[in-house]
Amino acid sequence: MIIMQPALREKLGWIFLVKAAILVVFTVWSVVASRPFCRVACPLGAFYAMFSRIRLVQLSFDAARCNDCNACHQVCPMGVRVTDSANDPECILCLSCTKTCRTKAVRVSVGGLISGCHQRTTPSKI
Repeated sequence: MIIMQPALREKLGWIFLVKAAILVVFTVWSVVASRPFCRVACPLGAFYAMFSRIRLVQLSFDAARCNDCNACHQVCPMGVRVTDSANDPECILCLSCTKTCRTKAVRVSVGGLISGCHQRTTPSKI
């Protein structure tokens, strides 16, 4: 429509071109990287990151069980390195790392209780 109607093109102005350029940049970036909008521009993600340290559901990492296969790193859509920081603010708690870990080194902790255990623990801070 914009190409066919020059009057409409003039009314849209430069702000349309800026928005279109941003759309093209994020679309191309999405082909190359995983979730670029979520990592860089999402206001909701920034809000959640502020409260990520006091969340009820957290990940627990047991270095003694880890065999350094890096399977958890490969499946993480946000690129979080669970072995370095189990409760990284970038983590969206999709739990892909817990499903992939064969040695159960990465587990879910709800209110300090690790899933599958009945003892209270504090999450690891590596």
